[in-house]
Amino acid sequence: MQSVWVIETGDYEEYHVAGITRTLKAAVDLVKARYAPPYIVQWGDVVQDAATPHDWRGTPSATLIGYVVRTRGRNTGHAVQYDFTCFPVQ
Repeated sequence: MQSVWVIETGDYEEYHVAGITRTLKAAVDLVKARYAPPYIVQWGDVVQDAATPHDWRGTPSATLIGYVVRTRGRNTGHAVQYDFTCFPVQ
């Protein structure tokens, strides 16, 4: 069975899909290419929690944090979170 990785971002009220890829590496590369400097200037590590490597749906998941340090007209001290979830497809 094949699977896809869904990239999600947003806040508690407005969560949306930012992309769909075949692998976690492709998902991370897509996000990093789309939100390159000056928007996001530093990336954290991709985190897959060893204790709970699955999300509430019971599927493999990971998280990537992007740090916004300097952007024109935007708050300069916040972080952006991207969540990656793997789903089987038929």
